[in-house]
Amino acid sequence: MRISLKWLVLVFIALLAYAPWASKASDSILSDYASTIVGQAVEVHCIYMTENEGYTQPMSDGSFEYDIWLKKGVCRNIKNLLLHKPIYNYGAQSWALTTIIHESYHIKLLSTDESLVECTAMRNIWGYIVKLDYTPRDNKRLYETAWIGHSYLPEEYTKGCKPPSGLLIETGLEVIYEA
Repeated sequence: MRISLKWLVLVFIALLAYAPWASKASDSILSDYASTIVGQAVEVHCIYMTENEGYTQPMSDGSFEYDIWLKKGVCRNIKNLLLHKPIYNYGAQSWALTTIIHESYHIKLLSTDESLVECTAMRNIWGYIVKLDYTPRDNKRLYETAWIGHSYLPEEYTKGCKPPSGLLIETGLEVIYEA
């Protein structure tokens, strides 16, 4: 059986067009979740990327596209929380939750100010954690690890943003915040 080069090229192009990294299809579970945060329809897309955990795209007029682009691993970790699967990595899963909330707040606040968006997201994260309906212990650990992750972000994200008073977060090596 002889296959022409033209046929192979066409098959290759078709495969690339439907490859996961080329897909613009949104994830309905994550889109519904982000939409509840923003207050209107948002599409969340899970893609392969190396630099960012997630991003939204501001328009030239200051508005935002209603699309959030997240790294595949971030999507997987958030979905595991939303589907109420056992928490297997508090750090990765709280980071993923923080990421989708942060990106949703870019759209909700119509802001590219990373510090404003991050601080607003972090000040509201407890409410989103509680709605996941895990045990109080799991909720507390997700909350603490979210703030620990926040403490390691560059200053452009954390400027002037401290956890609520009374929250003590320890990493085992140091006390990060004691308000």
